[in-house]
Amino acid sequence: MMMHPGFGIAGNGVVVAVNPDSIYLNTLSINLPNTLSDGFHQLFVRTRSSDGVWSIAERQSFYQLAPQQAMNINAYQYFFDVHPGFGIAGNGGVVGVNPDSLFSNNLNLNIPTSLTEGFHSLFVRTRSQQNTWSIAKRSVFYVHANQSSQVITALEYYFDQDPGIGNGIPYSITQNDTIDILAQISTTGLLDGMHLLFVRAKDNQGRWSIVERDTFMLFNGVLADHLNFDGNNDYVALPNGGGINDQQQAP
Repeated sequence: MMMHPGFGIAGNGVVVAVNPDSIYLNTLSINLPNTLSDGFHQLFVRTRSSDGVWSIAERQSFYQLAPQQAMNINAYQYFFDVHPGFGIAGNGGVVGVNPDSLFSNNLNLNIPTSLTEGFHSLFVRTRSQQNTWSIAKRSVFYVHANQSSQVITALEYYFDQDPGIGNGIPYSITQNDTIDILAQISTTGLLDGMHLLFVRAKDNQGRWSIVERDTFMLFNGVLADHLNFDGNNDYVALPNGGGINDQQQAP
């Protein structure tokens, strides 16, 4: 292997006689020399004819890796966003566990209060008894601000085309964390045909909900379809809690 020993000379391989045939097809079980170090190597195989002529050698690359001693996991480390260094808690922690070859657990991790609202990354890795650390596994999550005092402060609606956030038709409400309304919404000015009604709400931190949409039909200026979204009540959800149970009717 690797070094050419010469035609018909075993070197660090072997020369094996076979029954004469015009085709040689076989699955070879080859012992690797114990002199091969860890890393990439090359295996060469060639055949010899009854006339003593050798074929071109066929080459195959492979990677040699010495048998690894079984490694037991004895700790895990977690951290957020910034790498603190191997085995250093940083804004996370380093936790010892009972040594085992497999670590499988549901982790209850405290999110640091220093994390701002927005997207963040959690990294987790394990350490073996030989003090070798694994590659860190990353998970992305989103931190919301404390919503304990979230209040719905505004509601707006519009037809067909979005005029922009905050530019819809305002609907008067009493501020609360949850609002139940039966809205009387005028369709004056809309032409006969199919239309879309959109509704969204804003909280006391100035954030708008995702819009809720329903389709309705006007015929001779009269509402042909009753607006009730899902057939009963519909829910306009604000970010991180709070909402409006919303059912619309046209006069």
